[in-house]
Amino acid sequence: MSLTRDSGLKSLRKKYARAAPEKRRMAAQWEYDSSVASDLFSIALLKAGAETLPKPEWLPGFLALAIDPLFAPALLTVGSSEYQHGFVKEAMGLFLTLTKLPENEEDLAENHRQSR
Repeated sequence: MSLTRDSGLKSLRKKYARAAPEKRRMAAQWEYDSSVASDLFSIALLKAGAETLPKPEWLPGFLALAIDPLFAPALLTVGSSEYQHGFVKEAMGLFLTLTKLPENEEDLAENHRQSR
């Protein structure tokens, strides 16, 4: 699923495009953390014996990236997902965006720690 091709994600991008950068970042962080928490909860339910779980509407990171297109954790997560699903051009665009972020971007250090 390409981030740029989904109409729901396009409307979310439009909604946050005019928001202050701090508001976009907070909303993106909330969505990103929520998707991680939801995945962990689903894993716990499966280990506890649940047979089926509802499928999430979006893959992890997609909502966060639609809200804030410069949110580093989502750039990495969505880029990886896009690449795995055959959207190589889109994935490379996301990965290259990471290289254009300021060196003092706090989430870049977080991405580096997670990749070790």
